[in-house]
Amino acid sequence: MNNETHKTILVVATMETDLYLSINVPIDTDKDDIREFIHDGNIDGGDMVIDFSDINTWRWQEPDYDMEFDPEAMNVSAKIKKEDVA
Repeated sequence: MNNETHKTILVVATMETDLYLSINVPIDTDKDDIREFIHDGNIDGGDMVIDFSDINTWRWQEPDYDMEFDPEAMNVSAKIKKEDVA
């Protein structure tokens, strides 16, 4: 495999996974204050739990086709040729 027989493309996807964390706040705390507290970075994402009921939602972006050949990139030649025949 070399740059005369193969090309490298960059595949980009964003995995959307909902995370959740239940927190206790004083009963009289204003919703805006809670929102500000959260958005100011006071919740450690590492403490959050994955919502397994809604995991692996993918948003695929257009691949970057103008890459230099990378011999270390994953070789999917056999799989992509098999799909072309089907």
